Amino acid sequence: FRHMSTLDAGTTEICRQRHRLSLPVDDPYWQSNWPELHWGCRSVVIPLLSDFEVSAAYPTEPPMPGFGAMPSVGWMRELAWT
Repeated sequence: FRHMSTLDAGTTEICRQRHRLSLPVDDPYWQSNWPELHWGCRSVVIPLLSDFEVSAAYPTEPPMPGFGAMPSVGWMRELAWT
């Protein structure tokens, strides 16, 4: 998966740190870092359909309380080709 953020003057540090972060679909990071990460979040996670370079570092800014949980449906993991 790859995290993609809208980058403009309204982008939070939470999303700015995650922009273009690429990790395998089974990385535990995704369980607690899935958009929406804060109120008004405009980020998305996209599946990567070919080989990719895994990001070297994780963001340091956590999601806002009550945000970031990965949806509990299994279709995303089954359909994502990483």
